[in-house]
Amino acid sequence: MYVGAGTVLDQETAILAINAGAEFILSPSISEGMIKVCNRYGKVAIPGIMTPSEAVRAMELGADILKLFPVGELGPGYLKSIRSPLNHIEFIAVGGINLDNAKSFMKSGAIGLGIGDSLVDNSLIINSKFTELEKRANNFVQLLNY
Repeated sequence: MYVGAGTVLDQETAILAINAGAEFILSPSISEGMIKVCNRYGKVAIPGIMTPSEAVRAMELGADILKLFPVGELGPGYLKSIRSPLNHIEFIAVGGINLDNAKSFMKSGAIGLGIGDSLVDNSLIINSKFTELEKRANNFVQLLNY
């Protein structure tokens, strides 16, 4: 298992996360400092982008994978369209991913999915309903095991 850190916005937070054991760093935006720190320490940099211009810029800065965010409302067709001229770039689809669209995003070229609310509900954790969390995770695994 690889442990990473998400919503890292700057260089300082990336250093803290790496020192705590993070193997990859995700950001909702492009942070040149975060990317440089990841490159320096051999960790995977995954900045967030939305446009082709941002994708190219992030890769020029040394990003490893791109977080297409938030993509849920735009749909799998947007991922497919952005990959058309940029098919050499690996994308993770994040934001609004659920059981209804997860498979379509993978078929459109995502190498991974960032699944939030449709997988983890804080009230389930607070109420120790871990069986429900496990069930939700299994639903995604079964759906994507194609």
